[in-house]
Amino acid sequence: MAIHDAATRYIAETLESRRNALNVSYARLAEQTGVSKSALQRGLTGSDIPVETLLKVCAALGVSASKLMRDAQALIG
Repeated sequence: MAIHDAATRYIAETLESRRNALNVSYARLAEQTGVSKSALQRGLTGSDIPVETLLKVCAALGVSASKLMRDAQALIG
């Protein structure tokens, strides 16, 4: 697994876990962020997620984007 893949997977899994913990559907998250449901599903299942989308999702889910990125960076060294 490439370093980039590990960080992407960590970010996706963290956001997906938070979404599930808050019981927020993809449809509701799409409404809150203005990002399509299909783009959210791709991004939160491990596909690359654009930074703009990442920031919107973090804000909607109450996740610190800077902490998430620091944690992902620490994971890959």
